[in-house]
Amino acid sequence: MQLPTLSMAIQQRSITADPAQAEWCLDSHYNSSSRSDDALAVAAVRASKHLRDRDTDQPQPKPKRIRVKTQRRREQCRANQARYRQKQIDLVKKVEETVQKLRADIPILELQRNTLRHGGQQDVWNVVVEYFRLFRFGVLVDLPRTGKQREAHTTNDSGNNIDNAEKKQQLAFLHSSMMEDVNLGERSGVEALMHQWRLYSSSFQNLCLQLRHIQRTTDRFVSVTATLNVTVSESTFENVFPHLKDKFLRSKLLGQHLQVPYSVCFEWDAASWRLSRVETTTNFTTPLLLVLGNLLDVSSVLTRALITRDGAVGINDM
Repeated sequence: MQLPTLSMAIQQRSITADPAQAEWCLDSHYNSSSRSDDALAVAAVRASKHLRDRDTDQPQPKPKRIRVKTQRRREQCRANQARYRQKQIDLVKKVEETVQKLRADIPILELQRNTLRHGGQQDVWNVVVEYFRLFRFGVLVDLPRTGKQREAHTTNDSGNNIDNAEKKQQLAFLHSSMMEDVNLGERSGVEALMHQWRLYSSSFQNLCLQLRHIQRTTDRFVSVTATLNVTVSESTFENVFPHLKDKFLRSKLLGQHLQVPYSVCFEWDAASWRLSRVETTTNFTTPLLLVLGNLLDVSSVLTRALITRDGAVGINDM
């Protein structure tokens, strides 16, 4: 039997050693891969824990709550908006009322200031002059308006405030310069005098009291002559000449400008530093005669006219 050669022995040894070496290599590779995977897993767990701890330390925004607007919710929103708007409207009205009240107090405070400036005393001459200044154009009255005119008048708050302030100033002057039961001839009282001015202003158009002459006869009496300029209107027929049905006379008088002689006698009360008498006299005969041209028509107009002997209008003197 022939012995193997050296090359054949080496080849067989190499062949017999390859399985064991391969197994060792595989085990070594598996163990190193397993250790690497375990390390990565541990690192991943630690990183995840670190991230969770960091997230819990910082406040997180709450997720938005999505609310479906139902019919009930919409009605609640509309009701809340309506209450808010009404609250704002009420606040504006309250502020406007306060402003109007303050403006109405201005003329009264001005009169008190002027009185204190003159040592708390008034002079008859100054009172008479101020009376004609304040009532030169009568008083402001609310005439009948159409729907659009009423709406425009209501929205014009600044104009309304000025009108109210002027009325307050006139009434405050009468109360501060005249006795409460001031003698007016056949009537008496500050309110009666103010009422007459309202009747004159509402019964005639373009009223203007033009002062002619002031004379101080004594320390107690002051006499004044003036001209009352007025224009005849439909309101004049209703309030002063309601009996006049003659269309011819009405057409001749309507729109005519009358210059009525006007005189006033003022009596001063030294004890109260106020006027105790304001007696007025008017003469409608002269201007009506100039317009109508004859005394017969003048008599027809004035016979049952609502004009008293002391010049009050809107009152039957018979």
